[in-house]
Parts: sequence; structure tokens; C-alpha cells
Amino acid sequence: MTIKLTEDTIFRNLNFTQEWIELGIVNVNIFSKIKEEYLKGEYPRAEHYRWWAFTDFIQKNKTISNSTFYKIYNLSKKDTDYAMGRAMRFDLIQHLNCPQEVIEIAIKDEDKALSRKASKIKEARINFGIRS
Repeated sequence: MTIKLTEDTIFRNLNFTQEWIELGIVNVNIFSKIKEEYLKGEYPRAEHYRWWAFTDFIQKNKTISNSTFYKIYNLSKKDTDYAMGRAMRFDLIQHLNCPQEVIEIAIKDEDKALSRKASKIKEARINFGIRS
């Protein structure tokens, strides 16, 4: 009998949600590797495992749909660890294929450092003629 990821105690303890699955950030294979590492007990903080899943997804998916960028941005805003969610947003807006709409949202973010970074990215894209 197979257990659904969302029913796995470790999945829940690491603060993953169904949304991580729906966005394709976590799947059975990724979670198996994460779970294996978690069971070693070397990294007790849940956000480390979410970060690993997120960065793995970003590195392996060079083409991410605009709607997925937007949904991941929103997911990062809801993360249980503020610093983790913030780091996700910084990585998202620096992705070469990040849509301008997401950068515009980041410009309006209450996080001033994120807003400044997003403004610099927008300016650089204008200067280099990059459209997304």
C-alpha cells in the first residue's frame, strides 16, 4: 500500500503542502531523497528541505510558465519561515525567464530590499532590451 505524500508525517513535519506537489516542486522521487536526508538527522530545520526542493526545481526547469512563476511567488509569501520565503522570492526574480509581471509584483513588495532588487532587474532588462 502506498501512502500519499500529503499523508506522510515527515512531509507534513517539513511544512510541505499540496501546493508544492501541484506546482511540480515536490514529487515522489524528490521527496524520497529529501526524506532519506531528513532521516539521517543532520539538518533538523524544515526550511532546509523546502529550500533544497525549490532550488532543485529552479535549476532543473529552465522554462517555467508565467503562471507557475506567479504561483511560486505566492507560495513563497506563505512559507512558514520568513527568511526561506524571502530567499525564494529573490531567486525567482533573478531567474532569466521570470516574467515582468512577477518582477512588477516584487517591486511593490513591502520588503524594501526585494523591491530595490526587482527595480534593478527591471532597469537592467530595459537597458539590455530583454523582454519576458
